Amino acid sequence: MSAVFDQGGEYWSEGWEQREFSSSRKFIDTLVVEKDRYLREVAVAVGPSLGVSFGTYDPAQKVELEVLKAIVRGLLRYDPDARRLAASNAVAMRSYAPETTKYFATMVYPLIHVPLDGSEQGDFHTDRLDFAGDLHTLWTPLNDCDAGPVTILPKSHHPFRHIAYRVRYNHRFIERVGKTVPRNATTPRVRVGQSLAWTAKTYHRGNLNQSGKVTVALVIRVTELPLMFEPTRSVSECVTFNTTDDRVDASAFALEFLSVYQSIMDIAKHASSISNWMREIRHCSSSWGLSDKNKARASFGLTLIAQRLSGDFATVCDLASLIIAHDNLVSLERVLAKIAADPLDLKTFLTEYRALYDTAQVNFIVDRHLAAISSWQSKRLFQWT
Repeated sequence: MSAVFDQGGEYWSEGWEQREFSSSRKFIDTLVVEKDRYLREVAVAVGPSLGVSFGTYDPAQKVELEVLKAIVRGLLRYDPDARRLAASNAVAMRSYAPETTKYFATMVYPLIHVPLDGSEQGDFHTDRLDFAGDLHTLWTPLNDCDAGPVTILPKSHHPFRHIAYRVRYNHRFIERVGKTVPRNATTPRVRVGQSLAWTAKTYHRGNLNQSGKVTVALVIRVTELPLMFEPTRSVSECVTFNTTDDRVDASAFALEFLSVYQSIMDIAKHASSISNWMREIRHCSSSWGLSDKNKARASFGLTLIAQRLSGDFATVCDLASLIIAHDNLVSLERVLAKIAADPLDLKTFLTEYRALYDTAQVNFIVDRHLAAISSWQSKRLFQWT
């Protein structure tokens, strides 16, 4: 396994490192300003309609807050300087690990932590993905983080410690042990312009935001193999990457997204099957009037909302995300998982969706899921004979 930085240095020995990429600073400084604009304009445009703001978290308004956050996260993900930042950081890593020239970089994945929002507080986990090969995470804040937003377990990527932590945090035989924080845990303060980097096997968690302010961070992953669930670009392509300054009108997009969200709520109420939901979404989508770039933003926002919810509404959000655009295919796996038990629904969905998007990414996810279903059914068959 390769290291992002020097294999003989702190990153490889500790499993994480705090760094500043000078080549990325100009993009970060612009994004700090844009982040504030997005938060402000979206809150003004649709906050009153939703009855929520970016103030202290209120559990009674969880869904409405997720909608507000999803709009801003969609704007940040496709912001031109966010795309430049992802490319710049990926390129900068080559000076520490030349082999990453052959790797792939994701787009930014924005995180928004509203004060006291418990849904953003995580347990200790790793970022390892079986189908990504070697993987490294870069976490870049868009505000000074003195309260320690992330706790990292140094050296937890080393084989023996990793196994011990895996038992401790993945299985939770004793709940009290699972919740305690090891003595060697570190919670770094991070300033604007700095990034945290950690390996795929390094245990870490997001902490509750007790700063009294909204905090925003951008996550970028550099992987040995391209991720099939979202757009990736080879690191070698990142060297010459550029994009136009096509920033969107945040208020206008917020209102468009709210209209889409309200339509989806109506569809979830009166339709009752996968085929009906898909038909209604395709019919309504022609009236939403989204530009191609706003379709991508809206698709990302809907998949974020769906992962926080459950039931029919979450399924319809996932379906709408997939039909509007096919950049964010986490929704595809969630839909497949929900309808796996119904062969008719599965066949209907696959026939209709492949007619819309018959791509290598879609086929990879579908084939992977069908193989898992077949394996699971075989295991059940042998288990009960």
